[in-house]
Amino acid sequence: MQGGPFQFFFNFFENVCRFGRLSFVLLVETNKKEIKMLFQITPLYAAFLAVIFLVYTMRVIKARSAAGLSILHGDDMELALKVRIHANFADFVPIALIVLMLAEMSGGNGIAVHVAGALLIASRILIPFGMDLVKFAHPLRIIGKLGTHISIGISVVLIGL
Repeated sequence: MQGGPFQFFFNFFENVCRFGRLSFVLLVETNKKEIKMLFQITPLYAAFLAVIFLVYTMRVIKARSAAGLSILHGDDMELALKVRIHANFADFVPIALIVLMLAEMSGGNGIAVHVAGALLIASRILIPFGMDLVKFAHPLRIIGKLGTHISIGISVVLIGL
């Protein structure tokens, strides 16, 4: 098979996986048999968000260990709060990163992609400070949630432009 065993897959992804204006080219082969870097902005924000996710994960692990619980939270409401902060992050950040990636991939304005990414990071940092066991509508939680939604909205608009 000319071009090596992966040539079929390169050709498939290069020629078949194109959907409208977004041009979903998952693998792009150059003349030097290198894979081009498709994204230059999104990985920066994905890396920062991954670090934040690890911090939230470690907080849950530490609290579970201290409480002697491997699942759920028992009656430990502080553990429940840490679990919810972690889960809330896991609920929203993947879709936010996907649409951020699609915005960049579709040729969205680089500055706007950076704004959406920075807003997402700032929002995801604010939310835990606004999560309160007593007060549901804490201002930092509201700002953080609103910022997350605006970030997703900016990315969605950039996909369509």
